[in-house]
Amino acid sequence: MAGRATTQEGILTAMDGETVKTTRELAAAMGKSANEIASTTSLLVRRGLLERIENGRFRLTPTGEDLKRRGGKIFSGPMAPFSAAKSPTTRRFRQRLWTALYNRNKAATIDDLLQLAVDGTEKNPRNNAHKYLRYLEKTGFVIRMERKGEGRAPTSNGLDRWLLTRKSGWRAPVPRENGEVYDPNTGKTYPLAAKSVAMDTPLTGSDINRLADAISGYREEVGRATP
Repeated sequence: MAGRATTQEGILTAMDGETVKTTRELAAAMGKSANEIASTTSLLVRRGLLERIENGRFRLTPTGEDLKRRGGKIFSGPMAPFSAAKSPTTRRFRQRLWTALYNRNKAATIDDLLQLAVDGTEKNPRNNAHKYLRYLEKTGFVIRMERKGEGRAPTSNGLDRWLLTRKSGWRAPVPRENGEVYDPNTGKTYPLAAKSVAMDTPLTGSDINRLADAISGYREEVGRATP
């Protein structure tokens, strides 16, 4: 049976939110050698709990923050990730996707978002993006607009258009393996719903403007299409 990975847990405890810490700082705080800290931080990076900013400099990922906040335990053994994002590449891609949504003031198709989020390192960005957007939809972060966007293929029925409705902060929400989504911006956790859920926080003025623009655009298109 795998035992507790106490050094990994100790490093998580020693980290502080988004603060960047060095290998030397962690070694001094924990009374460990720099070599031991270096090898252990590499394990935490592989688990998706730490992000390596540059050689010897680290900070917590949103998943790491979530685990620390919950007082979660780390066990030695198989390197299972602590979120539904299976690799650092996937986590970085989803952050870029979230940033693309966050910076827009109107609904976007999957193609709009991929143009901003893809950097060539992803294996299947379209499927990944669809999966992440469904997580966000079922936890109330985005809504799927009734009017579809124009598809690329002549036979296309159109592309879904997505609008961010819970603009809680710039850090991408993290899907968990247990069917929840953790928001590192607020510390809240949202269970997946069978359908898209209503927001549990009031809309800001910017949110209302984005929704109003989307509704106005829809009405204009309906008007143009009506003889």
